[in-house]
Amino acid sequence: MKESDPNVSNITLPVKTDTAMSYPAHLITQKTLQDGTALTIRPIRPADMDLEKAFVKKLSDYSRYYRFMQPIRELTPAMLEHFTHPDYDREMALIALVTQSGTEEEIGVARYVKYPAGRQCEFALAVADAWHGKGVGTVLMKELMANARSVGLESMEGFVLSTNQAMLKLVKFLGFSSEISKDDPTQMTVRKDLLASD
Repeated sequence: MKESDPNVSNITLPVKTDTAMSYPAHLITQKTLQDGTALTIRPIRPADMDLEKAFVKKLSDYSRYYRFMQPIRELTPAMLEHFTHPDYDREMALIALVTQSGTEEEIGVARYVKYPAGRQCEFALAVADAWHGKGVGTVLMKELMANARSVGLESMEGFVLSTNQAMLKLVKFLGFSSEISKDDPTQMTVRKDLLASD
């Protein structure tokens, strides 16, 4: 996978299993950005379909392209179903929410999917354009990495277009290494050893 402050190289949706865990409410947390904005960070859930649909639709063309690595205007019904119904045994999706004028709005999402071997995962990140540079991506990624460590994952990787300098700057700040992808010179492969001290 890959997401807006990063991306996703294809839109093949994995088959869900019948052994999904119950909603991990213990991961709900409150954070405050440097400008004082209060965030709720929590796992995505089926009831978030409207939030997720609106979030992706409001992204700029560039941000959607960086996320999906192909031009789309909005999520298909199958994609929306998939993104809001994660199998918590093998993946995690955390969303960042703000409340403005009494209305909750999704302004970012970070997710990972475990590789079959079980010790590595691929991540994705998207942040609403109006919230770029405010620390939302950093907060989401730190929470996502903490969760990945807590379930025994040892490394995380993603695939970022070489033109996505904001994402490359963010993952460098978070301690990811980067190299040109062997399969596509327009992409960078970024990796983080989750067991290494930051």
